[in-house]
Amino acid sequence: MPLNELNKFNEVTSFYDLKLDRIKGYQLSILEKDIELYCEFLKYVKSHPNRDYYTVTSLYKVLSTTSIDDIVSVIQFFTKLIDVHYCYYEGDEQINITKESYLKAVEDNAPPVKEETGTLINPFDIEKLGFFCMLKYDLYPKRA
Repeated sequence: MPLNELNKFNEVTSFYDLKLDRIKGYQLSILEKDIELYCEFLKYVKSHPNRDYYTVTSLYKVLSTTSIDDIVSVIQFFTKLIDVHYCYYEGDEQINITKESYLKAVEDNAPPVKEETGTLINPFDIEKLGFFCMLKYDLYPKRA
């Protein structure tokens, strides 16, 4: 990773280091388990500065968890560091869908809408819904 990207990466991860230190000091209503998850994720991200793509499966491994709630908690905490991309997997094809469409599909078993065309995905299988996370590109200069 070039020095300027590494400096920006360190600046953002340091922000979260300080935020976690403050949370630990104030003993806020955040569960100790959640704080441990946040620390574990940040430690992993800092140890792998060239990695910017995290699937749900990789997040389970990074966090040493089997709970989707743990993953959601981490994603919500690190909103300044990661973007969530919602999708529908049709064979080898990944179809981008909006967050709203994803949530409606999960909550109401309603077919999601293709982000690109605005058309419904039909037929629809809830097992093919997914998401992945990317470190925010706007934090860093364009990578070569």
